[in-house]
Order: sequence, then C-alpha cells, then structure tokens
Amino acid sequence: ALKPLKGDLHSHSCRSDATRDPAAQFGHYREHGFDFAALTDYNRYYPGEEIDDAYRGVQLGLTRVKGEEIHGPGSVVHIVHAGGKSSVAEIYWKDKERYDREVEECFKRVPAEVPEEYRDRYARALWVTDSIHAAGGVAILAHPHEQTQYLTELARVGLGGVEVDHPDLTPEDSAQA
Repeated sequence: ALKPLKGDLHSHSCRSDATRDPAAQFGHYREHGFDFAALTDYNRYYPGEEIDDAYRGVQLGLTRVKGEEIHGPGSVVHIVHAGGKSSVAEIYWKDKERYDREVEECFKRVPAEVPEEYRDRYARALWVTDSIHAAGGVAILAHPHEQTQYLTELARVGLGGVEVDHPDLTPEDSAQA
C-alpha cells in the first residue's frame, strides 16, 4: 500500500521573510513529522547549503529538496524552483544581459491568443520555467491568488504544479488553482 508523505515545497527562512534560520526551519519540519521539505528563499538557492552543513552526519529522517523562489527582474509572477541542481536566480544576478536577451527570445514563443496585458508576464514566466527545467527542477506557481486572472495562460509555460495551500489563499483561490 502506498504511504502518503508529508512535505512542503515552498518555505522561507530568515534569509528572506521568515524568522527561523535555515537549520532551525528544518529542525521544525523534523519535529512535526515531515518526510521532505524545500527551502525556497526569495532568489536564493544557497541557504539550503546551511542546512546540509548544520546536519552533516546526522540522520534527519527528512529529505531536503533543493530550491528557491524565483522573482525574475521585471516579473510579478513568483515561481518555486524545486529539485534543481543549480540556481536560476544566479543567472540574472550574475548576467543581467543574458537574462534580458533570453527573455526577449521567450517573447517570440508567446502564443498569439495570450492577451496583450499578460504577454510580458507570460514571457518572463516562460524564461523562469525553461531555466528551472534546464537546472533539472520542477516549476511550481507560488501563491496563485496574485495570478488567478491569468492562471490558464501561465499553466501553458511548463509548470509542474500550482500551490493550493497558502495562508493568503481563499477557498475560492484554492479551488481555482
């Protein structure tokens, strides 16, 4: 029989907008019986390494999924990068010109039926999902309450999931997601 797993693929530490340091965040997950979790600080892949360092040699009984929450320059769409082998945010932190050039290429792939007011969001989200996939990760739309009006269009960019349990989501938002 299959056993349900308890996990969280979208969490933050004090390296973005939460209060616990990365190691304490994972201690919290362990205390609450989680099987897996991802630390997805804003545009920061590296804080997860603090967890690895803090618990080196310790059997946590908890799998750490590498990740980050991507807010690309000029984008209002937040996408969680879970499971990839390298940072996506570092691409635009280290080489903004490359980011701008690649986003411009993504504009050429925006389907004609995407409404004009969503084309920029779509192209930037497409860049993020392409980059997450190139890093070997899964792209998950974070807190879609901010994007429900164009969720259908965003679903086409290669999302592997949509967050449906978030404190800011209304029951209607969760149902729509």
